[in-house]
Amino acid sequence: MLAGTSLASGTRSATPVPQSAPVPTSMLGECMTVADGALPGREAGLYSVFQTGIRFLLPESTVTGLAVVTLHRDGAKSQELAVRFSGVAAASAFRVSREGSHT
Repeated sequence: MLAGTSLASGTRSATPVPQSAPVPTSMLGECMTVADGALPGREAGLYSVFQTGIRFLLPESTVTGLAVVTLHRDGAKSQELAVRFSGVAAASAFRVSREGSHT
């Protein structure tokens, strides 16, 4: 799950929650791409989107290490985050500003 503020314009969940592919890649005009050291941006599956969080499924073949997660709203890039994936179910994220600072 990605947590933050103003991540989506509302709340929506996949119903029923998909247990296997395909998982929706867009909800409420929101979508997410993941670019890692091995492959360019690929769409992530979305389980739910809400203003303070996005529950998502990493694209297949995402490698461990640093990746860039980009959120898109209505087709335009809205936020970009650097994320370090350290395993199947673990990741840490920090926000990177356009100027290069991160929090």
